[in-house]
Parts: sequence; structure tokens; C-alpha cells
Amino acid sequence: MEPLTTIKKLLSAGKIVVPDYQRAYSWDTGEKDRKLQVEVFISDLEEYLEEPLGECYFGHFLFERTQNEDVLAVVDGQQRLTTITIFLAKLFERLKEIRALSEGEIHLEQDMLKRDSLCRFETVGHDRVFFKEYVLEGSRTSRESLSYLSMVRIADAADYFKEYLKEKKEDYLLRMLEVIKSAKCTTHEVSSSA
Repeated sequence: MEPLTTIKKLLSAGKIVVPDYQRAYSWDTGEKDRKLQVEVFISDLEEYLEEPLGECYFGHFLFERTQNEDVLAVVDGQQRLTTITIFLAKLFERLKEIRALSEGEIHLEQDMLKRDSLCRFETVGHDRVFFKEYVLEGSRTSRESLSYLSMVRIADAADYFKEYLKEKKEDYLLRMLEVIKSAKCTTHEVSSSA
């Protein structure tokens, strides 16, 4: 993987998984008196959309190559990658409510989120099925009997983004999609062998 890349290239390079030794999703939506991580993520994107000052940068991601060469395990940056993936899923969902996706947009969605049964990003094991069904496929709509706090946080972030995007027009969605897919990030791979 290139050390300087884009979010699109990062997500389309294969499959990224959060290994079970990592903590589960922990970003929260805000409280009445202050913004928390999910709102800060959105406000940073909004600020960039209003006054772009060069390229958008999503930070550094650290990975470990797994035995399957096409799979990267996240060592650092999984909270951001999870949030980016949730936001993209809800952005594509909203765009599909407005109109059918173009052929290029279909390929982009497949490259960044899910192509057939291949999910480009998977969270920790105990959240994987819920993440796939609730966020990526929309096949699960119920929040009942969520076993882990991380599932609640995933659902909260997905619902927050869905609510945030529900009144957004096509032009806004396309500009936001362009910002995210073109956003720069740096990556580094570490080896598990000593």
C-alpha cells in the first residue's frame, strides 16, 4: 500500500478488518451541552466544504498484513475508519433515495463499501454481523437486543448520519462524496513477525 493515499484507494485495496484484540467502536454522538466525536467528524467535513483549504486529510492509519495478503488488520485508526464507513453508507443510502446511482457511483459504492458479499471494512468480530446488516445493507432496522455498547454506538452514529443527511440535496451529497473519496491519508504497515 502506498504511504500517501486517498480514502477511496485505501478502502478499495482489498479488505480491512478490525482484529478482536482491538477495542470495539467507542465514538459517541453528542450530548446536549457539547459535541462528541461523531459531531466533530461532521463539523470538520462541513467546515472543509464551506472553505476548502487544500486537500482534506483524514490522518494516519497503521495496519498489519494478515496471512491472507488481501486483508489488512487495523492497528491504529479504526474509530475513524468505522465512522467514515458509516457516513459513506448513509450518504449512498440518501443519494439512492433521491435517484438511481450512475454506473460510476455504483462502482464507487462497491469499491468503498461492499461488492457482492465482500465488505470492504469489517469491525470487531462481535459487531460484524450487526454492522453489515444495520449499516452496509440496511437489512436490519431494529435496535432491539443489542448485546454490546459498541453496537449501540454504531447504531447511534448511523442514525445520526441518516438524520443529518435526510434533507440534504443531491449537489451537497455529491460534493461531500468527492471530498471523502479524495481525502488524503497516510498509511504504514507493520509486520507481525519479530
